[in-house]
Formats: sequence, structure tokens, C-alpha cells
Amino acid sequence: MLDRRVGIRTTDRAEPPVKDRYGSRVHGEPGFHDNIRARRNLADATEDVRDRDQQSRTFRYMLALRDIAGEWTVAITGRDVIVDADGEFKIIGDPELVCRRRRPHHWELTARRVDG
Repeated sequence: MLDRRVGIRTTDRAEPPVKDRYGSRVHGEPGFHDNIRARRNLADATEDVRDRDQQSRTFRYMLALRDIAGEWTVAITGRDVIVDADGEFKIIGDPELVCRRRRPHHWELTARRVDG
């Protein structure tokens, strides 16, 4: 069950892709997509008490392929940021596109909270 709504901020490309008059892809400004259905679970929680008292939490996200309006979401990369109700989360590694019955079904990824 996808019980929350998140946004994805792309960090290095414009969405939809911008093309010049020759059909070549042109890098544009970062994009933002919101109202993507998601589920978040706590994957790991650690505390560093040697150097400084710091807690670190890692979350596992499941994201729908389509937003609420029924349009396809952007292709998510490891450089993008998830904007959730309680903060921003940096994606760790490459997201996995999960397929069901040979069709793309949802994204699964690991993310950690961005401080600041």
C-alpha cells in the first residue's frame, strides 16, 4: 500500500527532456515532480557515539511509476532527491525498477535524510 505522497527533485536534467531543432538532447534546468505515491520503511538505524553523538537512519522507499494524474514519472537516478513531508532524502546507489509479469511495476530504492 502506497500511503504517502512525495516529490522527486532531479539534479542534472530538465523534464520533459529538452531537444534542439536537430533532435539532440539539451541539458536544461533541474526539474521537480510531485504527487508521486510512495511507501517508506525504516531499513537501518545506527548511532555513532565515538566522535560525535549522531544518529543515522536509512529508509527503503517504494515509488509508483505514475503520479496521481496518471502520467509517467521521470526516470529516477542515484543523483536525485526525494522530497517527503518531513524532509529531503538523498538516494543511495541506483534505484531498482521492479517488474511484475514482465512489465515495469514500481521503483525500489534506499535513501538517507539530508541534513541542513
